[in-house]
Amino acid sequence: MPQLSDILIPGRECGPCTVCCKQLTIDSPELKKLPGVLCTQCKEGQGCQIYETRPPVCRGWFCGWRVMPQLDDSWRPDISQILVTLTGDDIPPSYKGPAVRIDLLGPVQKILWPPLVNFIGGMLERRVPLFLSVPGAPGYVSAKVFLNEAMAIAHASRNLARVQQALLQAVELCADHPAEKVELD
Repeated sequence: MPQLSDILIPGRECGPCTVCCKQLTIDSPELKKLPGVLCTQCKEGQGCQIYETRPPVCRGWFCGWRVMPQLDDSWRPDISQILVTLTGDDIPPSYKGPAVRIDLLGPVQKILWPPLVNFIGGMLERRVPLFLSVPGAPGYVSAKVFLNEAMAIAHASRNLARVQQALLQAVELCADHPAEKVELD
């Protein structure tokens, strides 16, 4: 199976984007970091201060913008306020992975951003397992919703208003998720 680093889009570099350095939960022997908390090795807007010697967990991870050609420069996470990731977690048995996870980092209305709505529609058409996530408070689990089933009727209707309403309802489901503190080993 190819590594994400084998499929990086040429010319796409993280630059000043440090979204992953803050949003991700990292629980590896080399690094432990709670979600929503900036890594101690990172300077926001500048990047990793130990980039050349960063731990393997960081070296092998890339956001969707770095590996998915359909996501143009407007999708860089610090610009779009959307973090797209590929994951193998929680995929229902009737679907094949990898799954795509969309972390909505900006305001709720960002879910209605036309490129995002189109991206979601394309993923649903191809039956790619698709999750929407809304980060919790720093140190708490992000809530997530499996969009394929939640969006099935609205997407099949081809009615933009219904699709938008279903997306807003998915965000509300995430917002109503009970707060669960992350415990690192």
